[in-house]
Amino acid sequence: MKSIILFVAVLFSAVLFSSALAAQEAPAAAPAGADDELFQATVANRVWTNTFLQISWTIPKGLYLRADQERAWKFKANPQGAHSYTDSLEKLDREARKNGVLLQGDNRDPETFGLAHSDVTDASGRFNVPAPFQQDAATRTFMILAHRVPTANATPAQLIQVAAGALRSQDPSLQVDVAAEPATIAGLLFASAEWKRRRNSQDQYYRSYLTVRKGYEVVFTFRAESKKALENIAKSLETITATPIQ
Repeated sequence: MKSIILFVAVLFSAVLFSSALAAQEAPAAAPAGADDELFQATVANRVWTNTFLQISWTIPKGLYLRADQERAWKFKANPQGAHSYTDSLEKLDREARKNGVLLQGDNRDPETFGLAHSDVTDASGRFNVPAPFQQDAATRTFMILAHRVPTANATPAQLIQVAAGALRSQDPSLQVDVAAEPATIAGLLFASAEWKRRRNSQDQYYRSYLTVRKGYEVVFTFRAESKKALENIAKSLETITATPIQ
């Protein structure tokens, strides 16, 4: 469950690829480039704005920020269970930040998460006992990751090819498809790749978009339970706006 929360997906960055995978197993040291300046951001009316990178992106409807989930989950029906769960999430979030994760979330509504349970009767048959806090499964997720580019002239196309190669070497059974041509959105050049994993007898579909901004590779990764659902959330990339850098 924890590896899924930390986005199951390979954190799709040529530089961060190996360290991000390691972070799913154990705490990792902060890689060079996970700078505080990257976290200068706000969220208002579902619009995430990073003031350092000077880009904005609208969070798709039906997806929720991890920070909002954690705040809400602490006040659910079974506080002790919720607190224990969110404490583990917050620890993972600290490790994710060290690895350059700027924003993440999924489709678990913080207003209903953990409430899909019924009370059970104790051994005496006289008292109702709250059921354990339920960890609903996330079927759609997103993550924004950033890290310094390895060389000053590295292009999105070059970086994503390196990352795709690393992903294939980690799991030779994966078919990683890199788009033939980068796409231009809001004046930014995005290279992209997609792949599929099978977990718990279910297919999971992933797509990553990588651009270079102010000396950083910035990666948007989406996961969904079907190709159609993936397309629906991935098209949110079209909402990106970017301030021209002087």
